Amino acid sequence: MIGKWGFGPEDGDQPSHPNSRGFEEFYGYIDHGHAHEYYPQYLWHNGAKETVAANANGAKGAHARSASQRTPSS
Repeated sequence: MIGKWGFGPEDGDQPSHPNSRGFEEFYGYIDHGHAHEYYPQYLWHNGAKETVAANANGAKGAHARSASQRTPSS
């Protein structure tokens, strides 16, 4: 699944996490509030937060849509 999950806390080891709910692959937002950030500092790949380097220190280098259109396994 690629996109916004929106259920449960922002922790990779929660029973509400997409991988715990049957999705083999997840890349995107877990928390609804975090999904309002168009230039996120990080996105989730399965149970780990992945930094979006282009958005470090408040930079606006990668819009969430372009960051989430990458292949999750790359």
